[in-house]
Amino acid sequence: MALLDILPKPANGEWSTINIRSKILPIIARISSRVFLGEELCRNEEWLKVTQQYTIDGMRAAEELRLWPAALRPIVHWFLPSCQRARAHVKVARSIIDPVLKKRRQEKAANGGKVEHDDAIEWFERTAKGKYYDPAVAQLVMSLAAIHTTSD
Repeated sequence: MALLDILPKPANGEWSTINIRSKILPIIARISSRVFLGEELCRNEEWLKVTQQYTIDGMRAAEELRLWPAALRPIVHWFLPSCQRARAHVKVARSIIDPVLKKRRQEKAANGGKVEHDDAIEWFERTAKGKYYDPAVAQLVMSLAAIHTTSD
């Protein structure tokens, strides 16, 4: 479905040239989101946009932070635009994932703890065993790893 939505449809059945580099990022974001987040969120355009932008800005932030001495990085990151954008992406990701988690936790409570989802959201929930973790950051890191390694 990702390929059908993202790649251009041939006109009159003719082959056409495309810039695959511009298409690969959204394809990988969509496919990895299907595995990590399930059907509900894999087509969420806001989520797909935030994962792609977080990957770009997160990698840029890491490069920029490496230019600073390690002792200054805890201060400098507050002022670097790429770091500020990455933090903004995390906020958006939380606003998307938190309602899904809340809904799933309510469903689980209502069904006596029965697990009905097989995706990374559920994997992290099971592994955490009630301990605190940041689901949005966990999913963004998974997406970043998938997008960064696969797109190259």
